[in-house]
Amino acid sequence: MSRQEGFTLVELMIVVAIVAILAAVAIPAYINQVNRTRQGQAVTALMEAKLAQEIFWEEESLDGAGRYANTISCLEAFGADCDGSSTFTTSYGYAISVADANADNFTITATRSDIGDQVRITSESNNPEVVNPGATKFSIFDWVFGD
Repeated sequence: MSRQEGFTLVELMIVVAIVAILAAVAIPAYINQVNRTRQGQAVTALMEAKLAQEIFWEEESLDGAGRYANTISCLEAFGADCDGSSTFTTSYGYAISVADANADNFTITATRSDIGDQVRITSESNNPEVVNPGATKFSIFDWVFGD
């Protein structure tokens, strides 16, 4: 009698099921981590923009007309040419823009439209605010079956 070597169909199906379960957990966790990292980079860009706004206000105050920049392109860290460009798109997909600015305060937003994420910071706040906390979450169910 000769004995055949190899895997049975049942053994192969068990391995495929284990790999599928691991993938169902690992893929969303990886995508969520990538999204949170990108959001962290957007927060860094917002903090840089807030600092640039304060510097802009100080420089304008020296001329007697203290005001915040109305567009992101007027800020030193984002071009400083005041060409009227209203957004600065980062390499990680967020569009940084000055949503509202006047002599007393400002609001800067970082928006990533493909996942609906938005983070904003104001002149009164020390920490950025995440507008839609669930935007960076990834679900296999939503991905497979859609909304």
